[in-house]
Amino acid sequence: MIKAENINKNVWDRLTKIYNQNKLSGAYLFIGPRGTGKLDLAFDFLELDEKLRGQRKLIEMGAHPDVILVKPVIEEKKGKTREKQISVGQVSEALKMFSYYPQESSRKFLIINSIEKLTITAANSLLKTVEELSGNSVVIFTASGEGGVLDTVKSRCQKIYFNLKSEQEIRQFLKQQGNELDEKLLENIVFLARGRIKEAERFLVEIDYREQRLGKLEDFKNALRGDLKVGFQIAHDETKDRRLFAEYLVDWNYYLSSFLKQNILEDKDIRVQKKVFEISKQLDRVREISRSNQSANERLLLENFFVQIG
Repeated sequence: MIKAENINKNVWDRLTKIYNQNKLSGAYLFIGPRGTGKLDLAFDFLELDEKLRGQRKLIEMGAHPDVILVKPVIEEKKGKTREKQISVGQVSEALKMFSYYPQESSRKFLIINSIEKLTITAANSLLKTVEELSGNSVVIFTASGEGGVLDTVKSRCQKIYFNLKSEQEIRQFLKQQGNELDEKLLENIVFLARGRIKEAERFLVEIDYREQRLGKLEDFKNALRGDLKVGFQIAHDETKDRRLFAEYLVDWNYYLSSFLKQNILEDKDIRVQKKVFEISKQLDRVREISRSNQSANERLLLENFFVQIG
């Protein structure tokens, strides 16, 4: 695995400077889209502490006594998979462990991945801890955006931003890995990564994962051509895992946006452009309902979408 410090060099240089000058803040908020390397860089950052070097596996497993790791639990229920919110019980247990003195390191660390997944009660339970951090305690939160983070938590953190990379940066990164990629495969990975460099790395290394995502995109294209049977099969198969379904929705809309952009640049049929634009708007509505309503029937939403565009 490529170290996150080599992927987000500007962020890494800033954090190492802070660490080397012994000017650590008590609380950090790493903000950026999923796949930009926030959690990986947090783990790299901890290894600046010489007593935590070589402890990466334990830290990632949540098994190191001086690093408390909290993240959403993946729940499978009735054949469907979803990422649960982080409960007040999880946070309370973490804060209890965080309150103990360090055993091996010079500091105690608390990492909460996807802070936007905290329930309101769980988020509020953090406030006192964040306000009263001692000199040997550091909290790192990660979030995909600022919108889901309580202002009272956000205001007490030093914010570190992780940005999407350009397509050219992703291409350059992929070529630097020493893999001989044909042009089509290179462009497929660039497309799927959507500026997220850790996702680009995953698509490069995990062939099955890459082929699965490309296959789902081809299925979507076939459904757009009027194959309602394929559309209904997509609705049946791809709504069982909420997190993966959300990824597919973004893939599909990104494809529509790219298609529309290319058609406009090439001055192609305005009727096609209008049709694609309307399809994209309808898919956006599906995505927004799915995102904002945990109890939404996503299979029915997607079936209705394919019927409407047919």
